[in-house]
Amino acid sequence: MPGRISLLEGSSWARLSADSFDGDAVLHVEVSPNPSFRRMAEVLLETEARRDTVYIKQEGDEDEFFRMNASSVVAYNASGDTKIDMSTNIEPAEFSFRTVYLDASGDQWIKTVHLSSDQLAITTSDNPGEDIRTAVVTISYTNGWKEKMQWTLNVTQANSTNHIGNVVSFEELRAMATSTPEVLDDIILSGYIVSDKNSGNMGDNVQTTNTTIDYSVCERSAYMESTDGRFGVLLEFASSGDNSLELNSLVTLNLKGAQLVKYADPNRYVISRLSASNISSAETVSEDVIPKKEKNINALTDEDLYTRVTLINCEFPVRKGSLTPFNEGYTLVNNTHRIAKYPSLIRCKDGGSIYMFTNTTCPYRRDGSRLGYGSGTVTGIIVHEKYRRFVDSDAEDEEDCGTIGRYQIRHMSREGIAFQDSFRDGFSEMICEWRYLPVGNADGSWEATYGHGTMDHSFQGTTHPVFRTHAYPIIEFSYLGPVNRADKSNENAFGIILEDGTDYGKDYDAGNIDKGVLPVNNSIALAWMREAWWNDAGNVPEYWVVHFSTAGISTDQLSLQLSTLNVTSEGYSPIQWKVQWAESNNPDTHWEDIAQYSVPDVVQWNATQYWQSAAYKPVNIPLPLSLLGKTDVYIRLIPRNRLGSTLQGYLDAEYRNGAAGTTKANNALNYLAIRYNK
Repeated sequence: MPGRISLLEGSSWARLSADSFDGDAVLHVEVSPNPSFRRMAEVLLETEARRDTVYIKQEGDEDEFFRMNASSVVAYNASGDTKIDMSTNIEPAEFSFRTVYLDASGDQWIKTVHLSSDQLAITTSDNPGEDIRTAVVTISYTNGWKEKMQWTLNVTQANSTNHIGNVVSFEELRAMATSTPEVLDDIILSGYIVSDKNSGNMGDNVQTTNTTIDYSVCERSAYMESTDGRFGVLLEFASSGDNSLELNSLVTLNLKGAQLVKYADPNRYVISRLSASNISSAETVSEDVIPKKEKNINALTDEDLYTRVTLINCEFPVRKGSLTPFNEGYTLVNNTHRIAKYPSLIRCKDGGSIYMFTNTTCPYRRDGSRLGYGSGTVTGIIVHEKYRRFVDSDAEDEEDCGTIGRYQIRHMSREGIAFQDSFRDGFSEMICEWRYLPVGNADGSWEATYGHGTMDHSFQGTTHPVFRTHAYPIIEFSYLGPVNRADKSNENAFGIILEDGTDYGKDYDAGNIDKGVLPVNNSIALAWMREAWWNDAGNVPEYWVVHFSTAGISTDQLSLQLSTLNVTSEGYSPIQWKVQWAESNNPDTHWEDIAQYSVPDVVQWNATQYWQSAAYKPVNIPLPLSLLGKTDVYIRLIPRNRLGSTLQGYLDAEYRNGAAGTTKANNALNYLAIRYNK
């Protein structure tokens, strides 16, 4: 069928090879170089019966930009135009403006909005009333591809006496928090925004049900600290569109209509139900003017909550894996929503430790890069958040369960995690470390993969086939990524650099690597487990045991790090454990208690519960300095009791080997180390 071809737009820079066709054909379009912005040609193809348009989009050498130094401003009476510094390479005539009034006056008090080369000016009529007025101005531009770009400016107008509210300090604000949290008056609070919503990590995305997550929380949240850096507050907006606050901006809020709530133990303050109209002004400032706080972990106090802090002299003591080393089959990467965040372990030189949260919405959390295993700093927001997947029985009220420390930290960028690459460039040294399971010795133990020491399991029976003597390879999640992609070429693999400089298992690309999972594997064993944890005949628990020497070591810090998970699919594995030490390991040994910890059960697809984890739990345990100077030191990890969980309830069952209704109870480790400060 014959037809016609014509250019509707773009004739000045696009040329057609033909102006007609008769049946199937190939049309060539020649375009000129584009020194400016994106542009689009429209090609019309028509016959007597049909018309179709083909769009040809061409990139340009330049990108359009529009930047305002403020996202919110205050307009005063009799002060002339309200002006905001801005910059753009778009012609002012190309912009359009729309104003939405949020106050109840009904007046259209913004008369004009206009742009010059470097300023945006707003002309307003004076406010004759006692109430403050608010509006939102939307500035829009349609580019050459007919894509609409827009920016918003919140405008607050002072009342007839040029009053915008009662200014309060952060200290005064904290004293205002009462049992009736709604703010009824025009209360003005100013401070710096120290969070970056673009990190995807600035807020606790709530697990609303076992299989749903509210991902909008990190888009609706911001952290604001006082201008002296002493106090902080969490801001929670009603929607992500209301939160226009940018990192390193000086912000003034009118809190009328918002809620101010104080939470105790630790003391922290949250302002919620905020909308765009609560933002009176917001202006970008130099990061240099914002106070810098540097602290050791042990020096943190409640006043640091919701402020930006740089933790100094820190390290990742678990030397493997990514920021979120879990089974991605349970995350939004695979369109499932059963895991919202992961707490990585950070240890500092003075012996303190803290967990660092990373949301699944954080874009750099598992990008294939290795973490640094030397020492350095971590910069982020100090928070207090629960994590029931690591512990679920520390409070009577279910909502209060999950305490994993008084403070945690949320990083804002990958650059904010500034550790030296090499373990040699740090304050730690190892006595012994296991990052993977080596082939065992003839006596059933296996040697440390770094340093000097042996590990074993107290059960010496031969009821199971032996692969690596008294421990067996088990599932693990340390693959660095990227995940859920066909590309498995990442040479960093699991982040384990051997002493000869090579990467352990770097060529492994089988199994469920696209989900970050290393299945049970006989050649690469990143985790190990045993399934016998109670001797019914003697009514005593079994245990992991580590043997090493501290002879000749002098230090002010000695510690144990382990990473553990109960990997029994049906539950019943012991949950509550303890750490003990002795100078021998025989039936008559008296063991001294050091600490206690709990172990999560592995997550289950058909019965995902809040106490189950899709990742191993890292734990830091300071060791008594009385262990130093000894030829033989034994440390054992041993269940405190038989209590385990089922798929129906936490700690609602007792484990017994071979008892009716129970199954194998597998406890696994994927890391263990004894380290000291140099």
